[in-house]
Amino acid sequence: MKKNIALLLFFTLIAAMLVSCDEQKSTQHEISDYDSVSAVTPDDGQISGEITVKDKKYVFEGKDVVILDAQNGTDTDLSITINGTYLDESGNVLLTETKTFEQFYSGWQNYFLFNPKINFAKFTYTVESVKATEECFMKNVAVQAGKPFSGRNDDNAALVCDFAASNGNDFTITLGASIVLFNEKGDIVFIVHKTDPYTKNPTHPEFSASFDEWNRFFIYTDTEHAIGNLELPEHLQGELTSVICVDIIEKGE
Repeated sequence: MKKNIALLLFFTLIAAMLVSCDEQKSTQHEISDYDSVSAVTPDDGQISGEITVKDKKYVFEGKDVVILDAQNGTDTDLSITINGTYLDESGNVLLTETKTFEQFYSGWQNYFLFNPKINFAKFTYTVESVKATEECFMKNVAVQAGKPFSGRNDDNAALVCDFAASNGNDFTITLGASIVLFNEKGDIVFIVHKTDPYTKNPTHPEFSASFDEWNRFFIYTDTEHAIGNLELPEHLQGELTSVICVDIIEKGE
């Protein structure tokens, strides 16, 4: 029965997506009240400029989450490593987590999601950087979340969004990112990770301005809460905005 419901919902979503158009891009969420802002000087003294890092702590499904907003303000394409530490109220280390991104090109901004699925009192981090050792083909890639909408059939209602990518390189890439949705109050209401190993060329804004021609892939909420109910739960209603945290970028086979 659950399989049949899932199939019905899937085909309903397909039909809805077919009528989408350029204005269906999601509005990017603006984080205006960061907890702290820091300027990090690259480890290599030959590199001019700084990496600006901002952080904001949220609560999602009863657990603490941190979003880091990092921008490469240097004149060099970098590989960066962020070492995060989760602390309790006494300053004891609860957990550590490291994220490395090798395609952090000059001038680029990206969000990094730290979601340990625990509660913690404080989050600290250090940022290490070295000059990128390979071509930063991420600079030829654009990502965007589609505008969330309600997909439904006779038995279900679900919030649906799509992760869209535009690849201007002359090769296929593997692209992965966490998509974070916020409600009108600025609270996180949904987090999902999507990896696509077949983001093909050519669908880059340089070549085509049409969002419909980008590589697009469904993401949607768990529908168990909505079986037999055509109304979305309150926290998924209203105008939702999004943040995309790219964490995987690799050349395809």
